[in-house]
Amino acid sequence: MRFLLWAALLLGGATGVWGQDSFRQQFRGNEATFNPAFTGQTGATRITVGYRSQWGGAAGTASTAEAYRGQYLIYEEALPCMFFDYGLFVRQDEEGAGRLTTSEFGGRLAVAIPVLQRSAKRTTNLRIGAGLTRGQLRIDYGGLTFLDQFTNSTGRLDQNGRLLTTSFRPGQATESPWYSAVSLGASLKSGIKERGQGSRRDRPITYDLGLAVHNWAGMISEDNLQTNSVAGIDAVLQERWVGSAHASIVVAKRRQRYWSVHPLLIAQRQDRLSYFEVGSGVSWNRNLEVGIYHHLAQGGAEAADWTSIRTVFGSVLPGGDTRIDLGLSWAVQHGRLKNYVRAPFELTATFSLARSVSCLVTGKENDFTRPGGGGVSCYNFATAGQRIYDNVWTP
Repeated sequence: MRFLLWAALLLGGATGVWGQDSFRQQFRGNEATFNPAFTGQTGATRITVGYRSQWGGAAGTASTAEAYRGQYLIYEEALPCMFFDYGLFVRQDEEGAGRLTTSEFGGRLAVAIPVLQRSAKRTTNLRIGAGLTRGQLRIDYGGLTFLDQFTNSTGRLDQNGRLLTTSFRPGQATESPWYSAVSLGASLKSGIKERGQGSRRDRPITYDLGLAVHNWAGMISEDNLQTNSVAGIDAVLQERWVGSAHASIVVAKRRQRYWSVHPLLIAQRQDRLSYFEVGSGVSWNRNLEVGIYHHLAQGGAEAADWTSIRTVFGSVLPGGDTRIDLGLSWAVQHGRLKNYVRAPFELTATFSLARSVSCLVTGKENDFTRPGGGGVSCYNFATAGQRIYDNVWTP
């Protein structure tokens, strides 16, 4: 039954009944995919490329083709010289070895409002974000196999040894209408520079609490249906709600080397599907992070769970104004599911620049490695004006 649940998750985009948005297993570099309010909150200009493979046939089964794969490109820019941060993205997901293709592109924007400004050593922002996505689905009917192309005795061949043909006659449409989807989100981002006494004071903390809705129903009306149905069914995009909590806590410092923990909790709900993720990572400086996370997906009375192991390797390049982070997320499957499909995995590569390109173009100098104007800078975060950004430039 778990396998049937995952089949429903996989095929939902084609039927419009269980419609599910594209899924990302690597939170790092994909933060704004979960909540547009997270757009640009890292103090850098970032370019992230990613690849995900999911539900390929297990070794020894009839097919080893990937049942799902996705590619994406994300550009985000923190703008300390302006009142907002923004990002752009493009992604393509293929299901059934390319038989059903979803192509989407769009942009996101976030603003930070200072709140609870207790001191220079503690900063809190309320971030408000919005995103707009344009997308379309395409299907290749010629690559599909239907039930009437099988028999109990001869499989896909007839009595004369010829391949069976189907009586199904697809309609002329092989593409869905172009649809638009709006995402709205809010998050509370806070940084504490010092806590404790004496040598234990240098233990900074940052945390994010977020809530977002994707495919916001306010975009949909009787005359403005947003559907991704290839079959022409007026099945509107279902809202997806996402709640998240993430923190970065320095727990030890030895000879200018920092050890941190990064707890993460994500809960999502879309139509009858629920998804939960909980776990934590441990990092040494900003060079290596290893984490383990447990996932649970539930649809109605059926549920499936799995565990993912994530690693991120990163370093600031010589010169101090360019950074590269490479991430790998690998799933460890439980129960009968592992007998049917290979473990999903996701690869990401993030390239960060210490300066805002847009601010430089407008003649406004900025450098996230050197906060000015009385800004706060510590291992976890830095401030520009009254805005708080994650600091990825400290050793």
